[in-house]
Amino acid sequence: MSAQTDSSSTAPSTGASDATDRLCSQCPEVFAAHPVADYIRLLDDTQQAKSMFDVPDSVAAFRADVVKRWGPEALEVFHRVTMLTLMDAFEERAHPFNYPPSILEQFKITFARIRNHIIEDDSGTYAHTQDNFIKDFALCRQTAFPAGGCWVIDHYGCFSRRVFFTGGVRQFFSVARLYLFVTRGHRPLYSPHVHNELTQWHTPEHAYGYRQRVAEMLQRHPEVKGLAGSSWLTDPVVADISPKLRWLREIPSQNGGKYFRICEDIDGGALTHSRTRQKLYEEGKYVPTRYLSIWPRKEMIGWAIKARQEQASENTSEASLLTREPL
Repeated sequence: MSAQTDSSSTAPSTGASDATDRLCSQCPEVFAAHPVADYIRLLDDTQQAKSMFDVPDSVAAFRADVVKRWGPEALEVFHRVTMLTLMDAFEERAHPFNYPPSILEQFKITFARIRNHIIEDDSGTYAHTQDNFIKDFALCRQTAFPAGGCWVIDHYGCFSRRVFFTGGVRQFFSVARLYLFVTRGHRPLYSPHVHNELTQWHTPEHAYGYRQRVAEMLQRHPEVKGLAGSSWLTDPVVADISPKLRWLREIPSQNGGKYFRICEDIDGGALTHSRTRQKLYEEGKYVPTRYLSIWPRKEMIGWAIKARQEQASENTSEASLLTREPL
């Protein structure tokens, strides 16, 4: 990735030294046995260019050993200090990613939220197996970046090539065409994930902003092939069953985004959040199905530029109307 960065003048700051000292005093024996710098080095060495969900065996073994010797609370304290340390080292660690100002602003917002959790919240907020920890730890490590709203973007996403075989012959050739001539491979792709703590910002307005910011990142990183994720939410039948969710697929599908069936997804949340979907499932009229979405870089950047131009034109027109003198 590019080594140029705009982070030097706008890097997030945590001011975490007092909190670090206080946390370290809770279980000094853990920090004496395992310096945080060594743990960060282990993570960096074993998780190079891998997804934020990847946990190398050596990291899993380290965590298991801490839990066995000092308990899960000690591991959480250790991770809280590690997160503060990583946030304080943001500027140095940000250099490879060439973040635009819009992403740097999201890091500031995100780090303020995380730091508040670390300092104020009770034990259990960052248990190492929980989704909340996995995503916030990835943001501190910068294996993922915040794009606004509820979306956390994995730097090193990809799609499984099994999608060639999960939707019939027509899908096979559609995926093959995309794989061979558009994305030219299945990685690296930015991969969006919804942060469970931030679902109140899962809205069309926040989605517009997050997509614009991802497009900015794509413009700075020509090696990234686009944006790809999977969810039952992008099943084409969902728009008819739950019209309020139509926006999830509408803009990408109208601007070069592609969708491919993966598998049934009974336990993915489709039936727990909607009585309508649950009733249709019980009647045999709906089966939650996970779809892969791929928005190639060229098409996503093209949409973002066009959308910004249209927005600027609308703003200019509105300003002209407001300043026009009355007859």
